[in-house]
Amino acid sequence: SNPFPPQQPDLRSLREANFIGPTFPTTDGLELYGRNMMIHDNGNVAACPSNSPSSGITGFGFEGIGAHSLYKSTIANNYIHNNDTDQSTLTTGGIKLVTSFPTGPCGGVPRDTSTVSITGNTISGQPYGIHFSDQGHLSTDSLSNVTLMGNNVMPTISGDIARIDSSVALPGYGAGGPTPLTTGSKPLATPLALAVDSTSWQFVKCPATGVAGTQRATFTIPVK
Repeated sequence: SNPFPPQQPDLRSLREANFIGPTFPTTDGLELYGRNMMIHDNGNVAACPSNSPSSGITGFGFEGIGAHSLYKSTIANNYIHNNDTDQSTLTTGGIKLVTSFPTGPCGGVPRDTSTVSITGNTISGQPYGIHFSDQGHLSTDSLSNVTLMGNNVMPTISGDIARIDSSVALPGYGAGGPTPLTTGSKPLATPLALAVDSTSWQFVKCPATGVAGTQRATFTIPVK
């Protein structure tokens, strides 16, 4: 359900559309990776009947909008309702901002989600309104410079506008934004460090083996 394939450049705007969930249950509505993006006025409630099954961003197994790696982007004035239909797999919000994840031991350092403004969205029918989520992979566990303002949130599990996994940090969180309560649904804030017995480390080294004939080798090993 990623509307921005990797081969395309960063796009500027995704607006004024409806996204209706598929029969396959475990997808996001919009799974976003990019910079300088405007995600706005999709299923705008002013133009669509309230809670209409045929309007807004709705019916997806996971979150309606997933900010997986956004930079300098805005999510504004969207109508997001009745997603997270597959709660046996994931409990999340209408909008989810999620920590980054590596592509592999030799891949580049992934970009953290940073400098995202979430304003004026109407969100209902999900467990949480906005979810600051830990992907569960090795990363900085940071979602930086996020601003939440003026969102109309009517979640079904809690009365909270925002929830945060206990291992996620919010450096530079916008002043005046709601204080997110912890979900308790993800790993505790305990760093994943290299085991004392490094041969038991579960993640692949890069390179996988040393150079023949040498007594020492340098490896890159992902840690959290």
